[in-house]
Amino acid sequence: MAGGEGETSPTGRWKDVAASRRSALEAKYKEMWEAGAVEALIQQMERWQDSVHLQEVGCQVLLVSSRLAENQVNIVQAGAFKVVLASMRAHKTANLLQEKACEVLGNFAQEEENQVKVMEAGGVDEILAAMLSHEESAGVQASACRALRKMLRMDKVRGFMAEGDRVEVVLRAMERHAGIAGVQAEGCGALKNAVLAKAEDKRMTVKVGEGGGIDRIIAAMLEHQDSERVQGQACAALRNLSRDQATRGQVAWAGGVDVIMRSMKRHEGSEYVEKRACGALSNIIGSDAQLAAHIAEAGGGRVLIDAIRRHIGSADVVAQACGALGNLALSNETKVKISQAGGVEAVAAAMHRHEDQARVQEKAIMCLGNLSVCEELQVKIVQARGIEAIVTAMRRHADNMAVQRVASWSLYTMIVRKSKSMWGGTKKSVNLQYKDRLLGAGGRQAVKQAADRFDRGSDETWKARKLLHLI
Repeated sequence: MAGGEGETSPTGRWKDVAASRRSALEAKYKEMWEAGAVEALIQQMERWQDSVHLQEVGCQVLLVSSRLAENQVNIVQAGAFKVVLASMRAHKTANLLQEKACEVLGNFAQEEENQVKVMEAGGVDEILAAMLSHEESAGVQASACRALRKMLRMDKVRGFMAEGDRVEVVLRAMERHAGIAGVQAEGCGALKNAVLAKAEDKRMTVKVGEGGGIDRIIAAMLEHQDSERVQGQACAALRNLSRDQATRGQVAWAGGVDVIMRSMKRHEGSEYVEKRACGALSNIIGSDAQLAAHIAEAGGGRVLIDAIRRHIGSADVVAQACGALGNLALSNETKVKISQAGGVEAVAAAMHRHEDQARVQEKAIMCLGNLSVCEELQVKIVQARGIEAIVTAMRRHADNMAVQRVASWSLYTMIVRKSKSMWGGTKKSVNLQYKDRLLGAGGRQAVKQAADRFDRGSDETWKARKLLHLI
């Protein structure tokens, strides 16, 4: 069944065995195509359209042969998707045929070119029709949700699914088959991609939120706590839903924060879960002080720091975790908690480990910058060689505007002290010790390069220009 796909990953020697077997199968699929066997099969499916058995066998062969990415485009160009859709229309009550056909369409939808062809031929309608006709079949529901998950990577399909009550079909499948991990994983995956529409199009996000989708995703996480795939897809769905300011509060107050952190602890060794969970926490917080306080109170800071330490070699995990920590560090109280849990050292270690990864550097520098607003934490940042790490990032990513912007701001925040003047205003002075560290690391050259490289009239690097005058 498609829904069970990806539940576990082979490790050690079994991974080598799996890779060897996959290589042999791929060679066999390629041989089948080159021998003309697939084209001959398509012709026979067209000829014997009334035979349910032949159509089932045909879909199974297409399913196997289309697992090789190289074959997918060729098979679609040969007209296979039209034959599969015709078969689904001719045999609407054939459970196994509908399941296999949905799986085949899911394989075809790996490439955007194929997604367009399947969509324009009425493929999404047929997938939804199969779900409605076979509501009791977990196999059909999982295969159909898998196909929708892949199709929904395309804006045109998202717009189509946002119309009417189409997305409710996925939610009903998840509710009806709450105990089936495959349905829940693929259902969450479909919702994850469904809400990725352009920022101005919030129809799907609203539909999922108002239709009970958030509760359904959280219920799936609670029901299938040991399923890595359910947890990963559900966290990704909550992450994408939380891009919208109105929805992130719904996710948090429905219990989303608690289940995400529980998932991170239970699957602490899984990069697949951790990077999606960290991204979800980052989006839920946004810049909302109330949500940040809620997550901090629930122990979110330590959970994120533990994720960085456990997966220090994964750029994906540490970038998401540093981003979430940076968002979390809104109040001085939370900043201190993050520092006491070893957050400064963990973020600095991530920067040193991933010097070539711009996204890691941007998120980590932003986090250090937010922490450094609390002056008592600046000593820790300097001791962890944070200034040197930021200057290194500016040099290595000289063309990256985002890195230069957050780096200039963070250095300015650390170097410039603010205090009250005798007249009640704000007085600024330079921390000479930190200035010396910055200059010793080659900071003046890096800051000057940032100020010169980008448009002098831009607000993006105005901190670089101000800092340059001070050092």
